[in-house]
Amino acid sequence: MFDFWKKKDDPRRISLAIPFYNRSSLVMSAILPVIRDPRLAEIVIQDDASDQAEYDRLLEQTKTFQDKIRVNRNPTNLGILGNKFQAV
Repeated sequence: MFDFWKKKDDPRRISLAIPFYNRSSLVMSAILPVIRDPRLAEIVIQDDASDQAEYDRLLEQTKTFQDKIRVNRNPTNLGILGNKFQAV
């Protein structure tokens, strides 16, 4: 049924949206398993107005993958549902 996921030469590309709030210690465990997948076009991390220190750690951890990761930040906290909508 979903055989297209097995084909590495498939031209379709995937965008991954990750809602984020004050959990910089977990973000790499979400990114590392997929970052080198050739089907991945981009990862969008949507920060929901985290503490400045957490946001700075997020930027530091993701700077190695700047070509595939885009970090956006909400100016105010939107809550979990609002942040998910903002991410996509």
